[in-house]
Order: sequence, then structure tokens, then C-alpha cells
Amino acid sequence: MFVRSLLAMSLSCILANVAFAAPTTEQPLNPKKISAPVQDPIDPLSIERSAASSVVAQPASGVTAQVASDPQVDTGAASAVSQKLENAPDTTTTTAPAVKVSWTLDSLNTADWYENIGKGQFPVYARAHVMLNNAHASPGAIDGSNGKNTLKAIASFQQMNGLTPTGQLTKETWDALVAQQTKPTYVEYTITDADLKGPYADSIPSDYALQAKMKGLYYTRVTEMLGEKFHMDEGFLKKLNPTATFKKAGEKIIVANVRNDLPEDIHLIVAHKGARQLYLFNSRNQMIASFPATIGSSDTPSPTGTYKVVGV
Repeated sequence: MFVRSLLAMSLSCILANVAFAAPTTEQPLNPKKISAPVQDPIDPLSIERSAASSVVAQPASGVTAQVASDPQVDTGAASAVSQKLENAPDTTTTTAPAVKVSWTLDSLNTADWYENIGKGQFPVYARAHVMLNNAHASPGAIDGSNGKNTLKAIASFQQMNGLTPTGQLTKETWDALVAQQTKPTYVEYTITDADLKGPYADSIPSDYALQAKMKGLYYTRVTEMLGEKFHMDEGFLKKLNPTATFKKAGEKIIVANVRNDLPEDIHLIVAHKGARQLYLFNSRNQMIASFPATIGSSDTPSPTGTYKVVGV
């Protein structure tokens, strides 16, 4: 998932650049606000060099950003649960009894909660992923499994909806997710000529210097682009469409029915290093969204502290 990794790395760079430009010791919440529409599909990586070089940062309303292992603002129990999950062993190994799983459109949209779901890849998790995504508690790439990002998203959703954050997909949590849904979680999508046309790159070099010489950091294949467009893991997209060629306009495939609009304006961004999560808060210090995030590394660590976003 090169594109997702690059986006995560870009987040770290953006936060670092903003941080060094405008450190502040002001209160975490700022009375000014910034409207934050989210574009879909994610296309910034397809911007040509000439266009990218002409982009000028515009002044933005003051939004506070914290990058920390232990943020000054109270992020609530969800971040504590997520940090504990981050340090725990992986949870994706299948433990449920071996049963034949149906990945049809109907089975995905009618999947229902049951006791002892188990660990692994199941339609109930696939439906939960889309419901979490649409409730602004992103599980990351939708893949129908119960990995760490899924459990962290559940914890965030629970906090945002007045439930005790545990990271567990309880019946109470499931019912709250279902109550917010106004559309099917999966739909049929028709591949278009534009999808096939691209542009696409033959490959993306790992060397950043070579990447800088490219006309654009395009997707390398149709399935990669469609995965990004519908927030899906590329392998899971193929799993749901085993007979699809992804080479013909007019071909119908099953995709996640996702949306990207945030419910209200953002006043505080917390990049939580320990939880590996990005938390967004409104003017009332209430969490309104969360996303998985790779924040720095041992080679290129992100700064720690409270900063004001002064340009986008």
C-alpha cells in the first residue's frame, strides 16, 4: 500500500513543517475555526510537478495541533485504549470455527452482530468497517478484519457516542453503529473509461530523488486507485470481486459505500504518537473524528509539543 504509506509520511512532514513554523504556548482550543472539507478520491499524489510548484500556502484560521506521546489535552479513554492496543500483540489471526464465508453484496449489507465473532476476516467486520468510516472513526483501509486499527476505531466511536471505550465490538456498540446508517454499506460500482485511463505509472521508485523527477506520483494499477477511492484494502477489493478483470469499462464490482464529510469544523488536532492515531476535536473539546496515523520514526522523528496551524 505505497500510497497510504506515503500519505502517512506526508502527514508527519506537514505537521513537522507547521510545527517549526509556528510554535505556541496558547490554550489548546482557539475561538477561530477552519472549515475542513475532505476530498475523495485522494488525488494529491497525481498532481504534476508544474502544478505542485505553483502552490502557495494561504493563511488559515488558527487551529491548534498537538504532536505528543502524552498530549496536554484530555483525549479521553479512547486514546488510552488505543495506546494499550498498539502495544498488544496483533489480533488478526483467525480463531473462530472454520465456516464458509459468503462475500456477496447481500451478505455484506445484512451481516449482523453475534456472540463470539472471533478473530479474522468476516462480513460482520466488513460491514462494521464501513459504518465506522461513515461515523468518522476510521479503521484505516477497509479489509473486513478485526486488526488493531479496527479496535482503535471502535474505541473512538464509543467515546464519540457516549459509550465506555473498550475497543470491543459489543452489541450496544453495534446497535449504535446501525442506528446511524442511512444507506447500504456496500454497493455496486461500474468501472468507467476514466478509471481505466488513469494516468498510471509503470512503477514508483523508492528513492525520493527519483520520485521528484517524475511527472506525477500516479497510481500504478486500477485496483490500487479503486482501493484508495473507496477506502479499501486492495486485496480485499479483489476478494469481493473474484471474477472481475478490472480492465473493462462497464464492468460492475462491489465496493464500500463511504463518505468523507466531517460533521463540523475542526478546532484542535491531536497527533497521538503512543496510540498512532490522529484525533480531531470541535470547539467544545469533543472528539469528532479519528484516523490511523504513522507519526514520525526513529530516523525522522516528529516534533513534540503544541503548535498553531498557520497555513494549509
